Amino acid sequence: MLSVKEMMKTRLKVITLTPNPALDLSGHVKGLVPNEKNYVFAERRDPGGNGINAARIATRLTSGESGSRKIDVIATGWLGGAAGQEVKRLLDREKVGNSFLPISGETRTNVTVSNEATDQQTRLTFPGPTISRKEQQSLFRSLKRIQGEGLYVIGGSLPPGCPKTIHLEIAKIAARKGFGVIADVPAVILKPLLSKQKVTRRHPSGLGSKHTSELFMIKPNLAELEEWSGRKLGSQKAVIEAGIQLARKVCLVVVSLAEKGALLIYGDQVWMAHAPKVKAKGTVGAGDSMVGAMAAVLLQYGIYLPEHVHQLFSVEFAHQVFSLTVGNRKKPESKFGTQAALNGRLPFALEDALSWGLAAGAATAEVSGTTLAQPSEIRRLHGQVRIQKL
Repeated sequence: MLSVKEMMKTRLKVITLTPNPALDLSGHVKGLVPNEKNYVFAERRDPGGNGINAARIATRLTSGESGSRKIDVIATGWLGGAAGQEVKRLLDREKVGNSFLPISGETRTNVTVSNEATDQQTRLTFPGPTISRKEQQSLFRSLKRIQGEGLYVIGGSLPPGCPKTIHLEIAKIAARKGFGVIADVPAVILKPLLSKQKVTRRHPSGLGSKHTSELFMIKPNLAELEEWSGRKLGSQKAVIEAGIQLARKVCLVVVSLAEKGALLIYGDQVWMAHAPKVKAKGTVGAGDSMVGAMAAVLLQYGIYLPEHVHQLFSVEFAHQVFSLTVGNRKKPESKFGTQAALNGRLPFALEDALSWGLAAGAATAEVSGTTLAQPSEIRRLHGQVRIQKL
């Protein structure tokens, strides 16, 4: 992990890949009546897709007064047609760095309608354009040219034409370039991605495992964890057991549990984070917001590789004392070393990242349609997150 001086000098990157981005069209109705015209109001358009949403939140938390240290955020993927041009224009307007590859097809438009009578959403998600072999190769070429260090976030579904194993090749290249890879993908993609991940031996800290995996972190929700494990997980114990199985292949596993919060698993150690209580108006972008916030905060601490996490739990690291400022808050780094872990507390860097992640997810759930949370709302909820060792 980087020293304090190195962290202040080194400008790390969050690069997000959205293979199947969308122009998100949303609006409200007073009620939905089948076979009748339902008039929509409060129309809005947003750039959409898991990785794009993560990049939008990471940008908001690492620019201006919201963050203590500049992080370069770059959204990537494929864009085409008029909808693709609008996605890029909207990202430019939000000052989200982006570098998309052109395709011959038309970027999809997804539709979200919020029913004010029930506070429920109807979401229509389209398959997206077919990506040719030539267009897929252009992504690999651009990936091999990336410079720097940081986190590479792969988010969302695959468009037609892409093999399910493409994420594995992407993860391998990103890892070789020095990036920690975060995967927030459907279970159908997660399965082949994890099938090639191996664990060599238990880490000397005794708490985790030393990985040869290209993956730094994954964030399945409960449904995705059930699909991966092939069984219904009807109790917290069953969820934890399945999560620990995943943690044998990946350094960090974060299982999002909607309004209940999330589990963070390292080796066979498990922490439960209780989410702030909010009145949810929608779910669009909540999980993506969590990933974007966690990535931004982890990089504030210079944490983006499995060895950085292992170091948090190492005996030597517990004796280092210095301070960092994250999200306008000062905390002594000694508190997130081994001593905290041995006392049952999650090392502070991971605790802080998880807290900001849950706050971002909850803040996004509070707003309707395809709107994402603003930094002020995330900060308001950050202090309400409670984390305990299980």
